[in-house]
Amino acid sequence: MSHKIVAIGHSDNSVIKLYLKNQLDAIKEYKSGLTTEEGDETYSYIFSNVVPEKRARFPMMMYIKNNKFVSVKHGKYELKDVFAWIDSLGINA
Repeated sequence: MSHKIVAIGHSDNSVIKLYLKNQLDAIKEYKSGLTTEEGDETYSYIFSNVVPEKRARFPMMMYIKNNKFVSVKHGKYELKDVFAWIDSLGINA
């Protein structure tokens, strides 16, 4: 079973990109079996899984399980909140 968290930010915003990279690094330490990936506004899962009025709302974190969209979280959060979200998804990676 594959579990992936994708951190998505607008490609023109270097501050958010750095924030997301730091979040992904912390997530990888928290759940070492969890795959992480950086994405931008062209990430294909956005267009098929996020409602149109929220597609441009960055940053966002997306959970993909076995190559299928499961959940998305919009906004900036402290690590404890991101970890709580991951735990709420039942990810045991």
